Amino acid sequence: MNLKGAWLMSKYAVPEMLRRGRGGVIVNIASVAGIRPLPLAMPYSVSKAGLIMLTKSMAVEYGSRGGIRVNAVAPGWVSTPMAVRAASAYGTTYEEFTKLFLQRIPLGRFADPMEIARVVLFLASDDSSYMNGAVVVVDGAITLA
Repeated sequence: MNLKGAWLMSKYAVPEMLRRGRGGVIVNIASVAGIRPLPLAMPYSVSKAGLIMLTKSMAVEYGSRGGIRVNAVAPGWVSTPMAVRAASAYGTTYEEFTKLFLQRIPLGRFADPMEIARVVLFLASDDSSYMNGAVVVVDGAITLA
């Protein structure tokens, strides 16, 4: 659903944006798993990688047709119920899971959901008016460690 949901939303939103002739902005929520695969999460990683390519392809396709900008945010670990579910997928408690991953995040903590929301707001605003096809990684530098 990670890729299909974004595709279906775009399938219906883009024609309306083109019809209005005033451009528009789409911000997809990808994941660092689409850049660097997570163990035991192949379908998730593949779907997020596909979402990143969808973002880039749509930016090229629709940027020149009506000025529609399409960008993505690729969060790392965020303090949400999904992180709790991930712990069980790894066969561990949330406390053990957190301890393991916090050692890999140079900032030493999971993101707060509002930190991701602020990046989405920036990409949706005119402050990012020349950004198109970008994938903004918000991960506390876990992909670099």
